[in-house]
Amino acid sequence: MNIFMKKQTFSVDKFEKVEAGWNIRVKDHDAKKVFFIAVRYYDGKLPPKFAFPWHTWKLNVVTVDDFIISAKLDDITLFELKPEDYPDAVQKRLQQGEKIVAEANAHMTETDNRIKQLLSKYLKQIDINPQLEDELSKLHICWRAPLKLWLLKGKSDEDYLRRLTLMHQLALIAGRLYLRHTDTSQMLAVAWAAIKCDAYSSLWIDQHLSLDTILDAVKDRESRDEIDEHYGLFFEIDKLLKAYLPPIKDELLQRYLNLVVRQILCTYAEDYATLDRNYMTDAWYQRICTDEEDYKRNYEKMKLPNYTSFILSPQISPQATQSFFMSYSLK
Repeated sequence: MNIFMKKQTFSVDKFEKVEAGWNIRVKDHDAKKVFFIAVRYYDGKLPPKFAFPWHTWKLNVVTVDDFIISAKLDDITLFELKPEDYPDAVQKRLQQGEKIVAEANAHMTETDNRIKQLLSKYLKQIDINPQLEDELSKLHICWRAPLKLWLLKGKSDEDYLRRLTLMHQLALIAGRLYLRHTDTSQMLAVAWAAIKCDAYSSLWIDQHLSLDTILDAVKDRESRDEIDEHYGLFFEIDKLLKAYLPPIKDELLQRYLNLVVRQILCTYAEDYATLDRNYMTDAWYQRICTDEEDYKRNYEKMKLPNYTSFILSPQISPQATQSFFMSYSLK
């Protein structure tokens, strides 16, 4: 849908027949709003079919600025204009939207390609860890299983192993942050961590927009405490990246690695919560399986094994994934 098209749904308050068409009054929050349906677009009765007096009609409209290009009542289409029937002003507005989107997509593609180039150079600073399998065995099962899947069923060339080593280092950073903010000994802490990550994900920025741009936009509306509450995780990750990784000289690459840590942290939190609520227990709610056994039973519900990024996009087939979880101990 074009960026200048707006799709909205309202509860109808009143239908009013006028000389040139219909006025449909709707409830818009606490105010009243009127949509005019011209007779040249819809020449029929409203409501269009019988309904009990207590029925609330839902008006669904698609608009460009103030011009309605389609309207429905519940599931009944009143009218839907074809693009060639749009007024000239509307067509120009939509062409402007297409141009803006095309320019934005071109900029994002250019940014992504730049990140990939920077990453390829940065990987030369990453030393392949010859003890990587042993290091992975020390991690929580929700980190260990996907990383071992990528190690044992992925490629074995030097570039891939550098990328996997970097992913391990980022997972260590994400795991440290998870334990900073989640006391897993507390009841419902694991479930709450997943909910919190999901709630805050809308505040997280991607590689195409710098945090400075956002902070400049909100500095007059939000206090420093509010900014720290919303974006504190971003600052924490930046500090850990500088402390535990080789120097990252480019701000764009730093921003992208920050994003990857946030993504895998959120995905790990979801996977951990999924595992936590699917433990096999006895009649007294005591666990009867090991972490490895419970993960194997639930691996198809897990998201992290399917995570991809510019760092690592392991093309591991479903058959190879199934073979791994059925054949390996995960220890």
